Amino acid sequence: MNSLIKNILIKLVIFIFVINSYYNCLSQEKAIEIIDDKVKTIIIQQEKNILSSNLISIKYPFTLKFDYLSPNIKTLKYEIKLHKINWEESNLRQIQYIEGLKYDYIRKKKRSFNTNVKYASYQISLPNRNIKIKESGNYTITISDRNKILLRKKIILFDDIAQIADIQTEPFNKSKQKLSFKLNIGRINDINISRYITLNIIRNNNLDNSLKSIKPQFVKPYQLDYNNIYLHGGNEFRDFDIKSTQVPTINIRNIVFDSVYNIILDTDEKNPSAYSFKNDINGNFVVNNIDISNDSDYVLVHFSLKDNYLFEDYDIYVCGLFNQWQLTDENKLQYHQGLYTNSILIKQGFYNYKYIAQHKISKKIYPYLISGSFYQTENEYDIIVYYNPPNKNKYSVIGHRKVKVSFL
Repeated sequence: MNSLIKNILIKLVIFIFVINSYYNCLSQEKAIEIIDDKVKTIIIQQEKNILSSNLISIKYPFTLKFDYLSPNIKTLKYEIKLHKINWEESNLRQIQYIEGLKYDYIRKKKRSFNTNVKYASYQISLPNRNIKIKESGNYTITISDRNKILLRKKIILFDDIAQIADIQTEPFNKSKQKLSFKLNIGRINDINISRYITLNIIRNNNLDNSLKSIKPQFVKPYQLDYNNIYLHGGNEFRDFDIKSTQVPTINIRNIVFDSVYNIILDTDEKNPSAYSFKNDINGNFVVNNIDISNDSDYVLVHFSLKDNYLFEDYDIYVCGLFNQWQLTDENKLQYHQGLYTNSILIKQGFYNYKYIAQHKISKKIYPYLISGSFYQTENEYDIIVYYNPPNKNKYSVIGHRKVKVSFL
């Protein structure tokens, strides 16, 4: 096969994947707005779950943690606001959904100990004696240093008034998964409730990646049937383990110290036509270290993606929950002589990640251009049920169910 035909075939394959991704592109929004790039490692945890989550039960306490790359302890405040289903700010007064103060200061904070990169850790626990959230719904938590906003994080607080049951999953074709279920709403005394229900599905805890306003196929008294919901399977996440800065583990080629530890990962391959089985944690991460006598340090992780053909019309990003799926310059790869590369400061632990493409002009996101999409892929889907009753200026989240899909 001569080089001209080979180039044509490669471009044809890329075109097919782009078109396929375009017509199955899920809704994209910013799940977080980090104003200050010194803010790192944002974690939301509930109960004893070691994994971070953006979806929280309103019935149980939760914590928000983050680091700020500075040896100095700051006096930071936080404010919580309710939003509509489209994340526009709610018209409700704060007293209608918050019990307590309008804002409060972060009291739990500490400096890192014996680390090469100096930082301070901050933690908010909710509810607390000053602030209690009374209603389910979409919320933002805004962290400020005096009048300067450092970050604004979205979370979804859900209740369990409506029940999601009779869940069925099956492969649809080589790239998609099919999901069906019933929504039981008998606990709400409203015969017209189906008019006021909106249902979204979030993939792998990524608020930026959601299927919105799904309509039921059948409406029955106190029950809505959702059938034949088709979702791209994607591919399993790549991973790396940096709990130790002394011994390279799987997927790490080398460790070099130069004022900070440099972790050089194995070079990744583009694989849009091949499913690769791997036990992953669906894009999440766990902060941890096994190095004695110090806190978890920040290390410079070097990513590389091999591709002999430049995606001229696309920017390529490395993403996961560790960087809140942000398509920013900090997470963008640069192309040079057959390699896309980037280096990111990341806290010690175990991480999942993947590569995502974004069209430079249209800004459309193509999640499957680099790694492809396959029905075999194990995924977690969060089904979110919003209720907007008549004459009420709010969207409550009355139901939630996490569904794990796997066909291996």
